[in-house]
Amino acid sequence: MDEKLFCVSNWNDYGLVYARDPLQALQKRYGRSDYYQVLHQDLTDFTIVNAICAEYTGKLESILEECTNDFDRVYLLNNSPNTKFFSFDHLSL
Repeated sequence: MDEKLFCVSNWNDYGLVYARDPLQALQKRYGRSDYYQVLHQDLTDFTIVNAICAEYTGKLESILEECTNDFDRVYLLNNSPNTKFFSFDHLSL
């Protein structure tokens, strides 16, 4: 499987990573293997989201390229419909 470019953030950091999928992108960037995806329909006001990730392509790429700082990139990434949300598997701590 070919690698794609993903934008990732753990709220303190933003970066671009080549990976096969969003989970691998997070693992490569942050060195953790205990992430799991939280589906959009399962997000609540009480969900702890530890990281976000989306494929860096198309309209999202264009929008993020226009940003002048990472704070804006993370804000827009968090609000993109293509963004995937991840939490830690706290049972593995």
